[in-house]
Amino acid sequence: MFSPKEILDIAIRIEENGYAFYQQAARKCGSQEVELFFTYLADEEANHKEVFSDLLSEFDEAATSWENHPGEHLEYLNAFADHLVFGKDAKNFDFSDEHGTEQVLQFAMRRETESILFYQEIKAYLPQTKHPIVDAIIAEERRHFTKLANLKKSIA
Repeated sequence: MFSPKEILDIAIRIEENGYAFYQQAARKCGSQEVELFFTYLADEEANHKEVFSDLLSEFDEAATSWENHPGEHLEYLNAFADHLVFGKDAKNFDFSDEHGTEQVLQFAMRRETESILFYQEIKAYLPQTKHPIVDAIIAEERRHFTKLANLKKSIA
């Protein structure tokens, strides 16, 4: 069993990692158009972090889960966040020339998809009244994916 606070901490970490990835991508990837786009995505990640931070402030340390789940589910969510959604592979992403902008965009598209899946999972641990907030972030992540795909298509 774990609390909304714990899962919101994970969501905040995902957004911080996404911000760092997009900031680095903006500095390392070619054209001004791509740089501006990655800067925009970094700003979006920072906004999402603020939303999750605001939600987190509504829960105290003693807040308990509204759902009873075995402890391995928290391990699953942590592993998902650390290894898939802007986790260690994003921190260690090689922005060398051999990984061109197209590969960076493909990598970012996978991370956005994984963010969507993660945020759908965490809704089960938040009160129903908070679902519209998470749904709004999911919708934004879907728009990010679409914009990444369109940019990838335009430079291919």
